[in-house]
Amino acid sequence: MSAGNIPAGPRAGGAPDDQGAITRAVGGTIAARHVTADDLAACRDWTMAHLLTPGRPPFAFVYGGRPFAELAGSWRVSRETDELDGRRTRHRVVYLDPASGLEVRCVAVAYRDFPTVEWTLYFRNTGAADTPILQDIQALDVAFGPPYDTPVPPRGVVLHHATGSSARADDYRPLETVLRPGGEVRLAARGGRPSDTDLPFFNLVWPAGGVVVAVGWLGQWAGQISRDAGANVRIRAARSRRTSRCIPQRKCVPL
Repeated sequence: MSAGNIPAGPRAGGAPDDQGAITRAVGGTIAARHVTADDLAACRDWTMAHLLTPGRPPFAFVYGGRPFAELAGSWRVSRETDELDGRRTRHRVVYLDPASGLEVRCVAVAYRDFPTVEWTLYFRNTGAADTPILQDIQALDVAFGPPYDTPVPPRGVVLHHATGSSARADDYRPLETVLRPGGEVRLAARGGRPSDTDLPFFNLVWPAGGVVVAVGWLGQWAGQISRDAGANVRIRAARSRRTSRCIPQRKCVPL
């Protein structure tokens, strides 16, 4: 998955930013938590909903000026699943635009003993001409709600994240941001270094559970975490913004 220096709010203290979120530095230890059967079941349900059945895939992009969500219904879709070993299952979901020949392949790996799914996007032009403009590619674009439909306390939804390394005294400092309704946090790398300014790992927490996100792109990346008027939070993450075409019979860089 996968721009510039986009701050995630103040680096210390508890002052609110102008996007409905309050960030403060935190310390101490985190209690260990064991994986439960409910965790594994929730992950399987998520994989089924976003990868194995028609619905909303966990990524987004704009193609020829139109969001993929508007186009997906007219594209051909194929799905394959195979067992890598006793602990991992690989899913391949391929979307093909019959008009231009653009192929979008999502290769995901799900783990049986831990509630984790990872995926990579690949773009390839199988046609005979350059594709329309491909832009705003978000390798992760998913809305998450509170686990088990639990209510959100007045404090709000909590985002745990950390500064990266900018050769400062507060490198890798853990931060905690409370997302109010309508609040938003932006994270990003700087200078082409994936851990400069913000670390590409963060943890979104509701009272009954949450989700940990890792952006696995070794370069410039950007993320956006935004809460709606209720308790749902949309997470988007990608390489730095780019606009391009795919030339015939060529793969684009995996995302």
